[in-house]
Amino acid sequence: MREPLVLLPDMMCDARLYQHVIAAFSSERTVIVPNFSACTSIEMMSQTVLNLSPPEFALVGSGLGGIVAMDVVRREAKRVSHLGLMSCSPLAETPQASADREANIIGAKIGRLDEVIREELQNNMLAASEQKITHQNQLIDMAMSLGSDVYVTQARALQRRMDQQATLRRIRIPTVVICGAEDGLVPMKRQEFMAELLPSSQLAIIPDAGHFPTLESPELTIRAMQTLLSDEYQPAIQSRLLVNS
Repeated sequence: MREPLVLLPDMMCDARLYQHVIAAFSSERTVIVPNFSACTSIEMMSQTVLNLSPPEFALVGSGLGGIVAMDVVRREAKRVSHLGLMSCSPLAETPQASADREANIIGAKIGRLDEVIREELQNNMLAASEQKITHQNQLIDMAMSLGSDVYVTQARALQRRMDQQATLRRIRIPTVVICGAEDGLVPMKRQEFMAELLPSSQLAIIPDAGHFPTLESPELTIRAMQTLLSDEYQPAIQSRLLVNS
């Protein structure tokens, strides 16, 4: 068996975000998906990952999970053999973004979580496709199963997150940045910037996918991850990994 693969979910998501990835990799390695429901900060989430994981592991995080993955590497880079960062940014939350988040936090607190999640998903988070409504419903189901309290604690954790640009500049781990070409929440230019901070990495752009490429384009996302985890993977400065259908 290869080293275990640890998958970190996005905000208000659970293992279902990675259902296709788990199916693809579980025959060759142990797959671990931590639960962050009881965590109130990014640092607590990264400590949970370190507590649950073996001495060496491959790490992939999406959105909030990508932010947590950066913090894991900041704290114990030697334990991470391969790193995948998906749909995320190393920047701290801006004061304006933090203020904008408050209305949704209040909405979740007063029992309007379903409405809050639906409104967030309307902001170009999903690429236009025949499966868009199906993906939207999957994301809503995950969020509702986690509940309003988890939404509030995860939103607060994102508001208070630290800037990880310096962390990325120090990384020497084989890394791929996986980016949905139609991501309206973390635009491709921001993810390209993140890839440029890494001394050696590849940028995998997934066409016709938004913020959730593991759901929207699982085959191409898995292909990018397989390339990262292969023995032949050779990251190069600012190189692009061509992922085509």
